[in-house]
Amino acid sequence: MREVTGEPAVVWGTAIVGYGAIAHQGSRVKQATWPVVAFAPRRTELVLYLNTELEAALFEALGPHRRGVGCLYVKQLADVDSTLLRRVIE
Repeated sequence: MREVTGEPAVVWGTAIVGYGAIAHQGSRVKQATWPVVAFAPRRTELVLYLNTELEAALFEALGPHRRGVGCLYVKQLADVDSTLLRRVIE
């Protein structure tokens, strides 16, 4: 993520590691700052925050994962295609 954004890692809150910052229009808050891309290790999976609606076609060959709006969830980073993951982050 650092290579893609050119930004250093910054801890957001207690568990999110983000790169870069953008103004984000939230549903509850008029405007907030949020990382351009970020990740958070959770108990059962790794969450990648990508700040965009994700095109389904990009993920067909990625490997085991699930998606949410702007998020990608993977159980094992080693199980996904790292080249394709980089393209998704870009």
